[in-house]
Amino acid sequence: MFSDRNLKSLIIPLFLEQLLVTLVGLADTLVVGFVSEAAMSGVSLVNSFNTIFIYLLLLRSPTVQQSLS
Repeated sequence: MFSDRNLKSLIIPLFLEQLLVTLVGLADTLVVGFVSEAAMSGVSLVNSFNTIFIYLLLLRSPTVQQSLS
């Protein structure tokens, strides 16, 4: 279905995107950590929800692709 070259061209941007999402969440937590402990807890909680939401949307990608093709 896909050649190795096609998969590699998809894997690199996906890996970079996941790395950047993780780093942004880490930076948010680090910056807010200087404000207060409650703020840091809130940001950590929102980062967890964002991660769950992103992965739930990624699970829907094959279904959307099948319905479009």
